[in-house]
Amino acid sequence: MYEKILVPLDGSKVAETVLANVEDLVIRMAPKTKIEVTLLQVISNLTYNVLTPEEEAQIPYSVAELKQIKQNTLEYLERVAAPLRDKSLDVKTIVTVGHAAEEIIKIAHQTGANVIAMSTHGYSGVKRWALGSVADKVLHSSDIPVFIVRAK
Repeated sequence: MYEKILVPLDGSKVAETVLANVEDLVIRMAPKTKIEVTLLQVISNLTYNVLTPEEEAQIPYSVAELKQIKQNTLEYLERVAAPLRDKSLDVKTIVTVGHAAEEIIKIAHQTGANVIAMSTHGYSGVKRWALGSVADKVLHSSDIPVFIVRAK
């Protein structure tokens, strides 16, 4: 049996809280089941704000800037993957660009993921409405099972 788990991360400690649960799940299923864990980060903001005396402007990143952002993101994922690999887990890393929820579901299909494992800030009410929730969008849009851990 071969299972694939997609773990979306956003670079925050909150997002990383799911990793302990994923690691525990993988260890419990081994050695009967070979499990591949894919760490994913979606680069979703492709502009930055510049304040001028008259107004604020959104400037798109240059090709070189985007390349550097992707490199930094990949280095982050590799740092996160290292302790998992030290425990003999099969870990891959992917960096992509786009809208987070849409990209997570797309990559889940492309990698053949059996489950998407992610954490949530656990916001509710106005805060959730104002900030949005990638986890909520993935949960309600995915045809692949979603395992959500509420960060403490």
